Amino acid sequence: MKRGLILTLLLLLLATQVLSETIFERSFEEMGHSDLEVDGPNIRDCIDIPFVFPTDANVMAEENYPIASLNIELLPVKGKDFYAEVKLNDENVGIFHNESFFCEETCWARIALPKELIEEENIFEACLQNSPPVIKSILRSESSMGIYQIIDFSSEDSFVEQADKIEPLIGEKVKITILLHNAGSSSGFMEMKHARALAEDKEAFVVVDGNTQYKGFIKAGETIKMSYTIKPRVLNSISLPPAILYYSNEFGEPKQKFGKMVTINVREPERKVNAFVVKEKEINLVGTETEMQLAVKNDGQDTLFNLDIQLILPANLILTEEATSEIDVLQSGETKYLNFSVRSTKEGEYKIGCSVNYIDLNTSESKCEQSTLIFEKQEVPFELWLGLGLVGIAVVVYLYIQKTG
Repeated sequence: MKRGLILTLLLLLLATQVLSETIFERSFEEMGHSDLEVDGPNIRDCIDIPFVFPTDANVMAEENYPIASLNIELLPVKGKDFYAEVKLNDENVGIFHNESFFCEETCWARIALPKELIEEENIFEACLQNSPPVIKSILRSESSMGIYQIIDFSSEDSFVEQADKIEPLIGEKVKITILLHNAGSSSGFMEMKHARALAEDKEAFVVVDGNTQYKGFIKAGETIKMSYTIKPRVLNSISLPPAILYYSNEFGEPKQKFGKMVTINVREPERKVNAFVVKEKEINLVGTETEMQLAVKNDGQDTLFNLDIQLILPANLILTEEATSEIDVLQSGETKYLNFSVRSTKEGEYKIGCSVNYIDLNTSESKCEQSTLIFEKQEVPFELWLGLGLVGIAVVVYLYIQKTG
């Protein structure tokens, strides 16, 4: 029991640990500066901090990162629209809104200083801009300048998500790979995973294989790869939920970063089966049997197996000879003809169709090109009417002769 508790505590300790190194650090107070208080809504005030980095700290070394840490208190609340504007040697470094600060009792803004702006002697300027909710702000003298070796995922290319197929077929497997690169000079614990809940809420795809999360240490300069396999469930464009990275920075503050979303365009399978009705004549007589054929052709590149065929007939059209309902094997380019016969109980135009089901990457269905069949009533031919008329005349003449003779 005690061993389990100790192990859990160790894991929790590791989960928040970043193996960074402080090369140099000096507070504003140590440099002779006191707090800067900015009092009043929408009031702005600035402070200049002259400083130098010691030569033995080697600030320009690739593995060293110069960072300004601003400790800011916001009163009466940590409201929105407050920001700090920073310059280094009269060059703009950036505007930093309080949404990006790490806040507990006070807030910390960690600002990377561009090395190309650093000189032997430097002037760091920080301006605090209050807002209507923040009517007083204080830049504490605990703020500092420092040089650190850090874990670094700041580059756009440091956390990427890739799909091995951009235009997959529906039901086709797609491999998703997430790459995380630590461009920094220290190691740290991190966790990355994809937003599974969001994906399955939309039922856009299902994860069928692989790992959707990773926890562990990443070394300086190391790239970690995580991959999993999905099957898309819907057609058209799908934006996969971005991968999420959780880690702690060199000051022990929790951070998270979202990867770029990957979009795939899901296509229908190509039509591999072409089916159509072959008929001997367009017009047929009501009540008579009409012989036809159903042609099934494999237009794909591969042999298809176990095709299931179903005729689709409208009302008043009766199947008198049923077509074969299955084709075991259909070679690429091959056409098979299935005989069937129908009879109509009523005159009119009838559309005959069919469906063909076969197994490809998933169950696929192909529809027939509909064929129109016309049934008309049987009419007495003109010759028969003429013959009956002549017979009638002959009967009338015969009866007249008999009567007058």
